[in-house]
Amino acid sequence: MNDKYENAHYDRWFVVQSVDDNRPLSKLSPFAVDKGVKCAVGTVKTIRRLCKGDLLVDVASAAVPHRVAASTN
Repeated sequence: MNDKYENAHYDRWFVVQSVDDNRPLSKLSPFAVDKGVKCAVGTVKTIRRLCKGDLLVDVASAAVPHRVAASTN
């Protein structure tokens, strides 16, 4: 792991929401969502669907939050 991230505190949980009201995340295939998140940000521990259809993403390392924050699509 990169030394600059080893002892740093980092955001572990992220809520991912759809930007298109006509195509909510709850209507997408869980497999497609998982693949898309992993391609965009890298390895994550878990992805859970929340009651209103958003996703709760638990990141695996301190390097991932920087990629999540940089990703907008």
